[in-house]
Amino acid sequence: MDTDNPSFTPASVGTYWFRLAVDDGDSGTDTDTVAVTVHGMSPTARLTASSSTGRSGSSLSFDAGSSTDSDGTIEVYRFDFGDGVNESASSTSASHTYYESGTYTVTLTVMDDDGNTSSTKVTVRILPGEHNFLADTWWLIAIIVILTANVVYLALEWRRWRRKATEADEDALEEQGPAQATRKK
Repeated sequence: MDTDNPSFTPASVGTYWFRLAVDDGDSGTDTDTVAVTVHGMSPTARLTASSSTGRSGSSLSFDAGSSTDSDGTIEVYRFDFGDGVNESASSTSASHTYYESGTYTVTLTVMDDDGNTSSTKVTVRILPGEHNFLADTWWLIAIIVILTANVVYLALEWRRWRRKATEADEDALEEQGPAQATRKK
């Protein structure tokens, strides 16, 4: 034990008695007894993540259910997701969606019924989201389908119009007679 700076961490709530003995090195000694009463112990925060890696746009779950308070109950669970979003609740679990890739430190702080707190951290890595070509480019595919349908429609209309024009020219030639029809060709 460090005799110049003694310390003590209590294991439970209760009264602890400490005796201090001093010796001046010249045959002078003295003792004193002090009682220290511990009213509330700090809780123990524990946090697990559903996964240590995820994809942007996907949700990760966090569980603080194994956090404990030896002399009471945990009243508040505060989740700091490391991206500027915080959530406080009486629930032991939380879900969060990260929209940017990167490494995030998630901090859980628990507070017990005595107002004592404890914190712990886990790190999660968020990778870029997977892209579905069809889902990401549906609008481009729709435009291509519409343009293709319009081109086919116009081609069919032009063909129909051309056929009517050719039939009209043939009818006009027949009305003019064979001699005039030969001259015009």
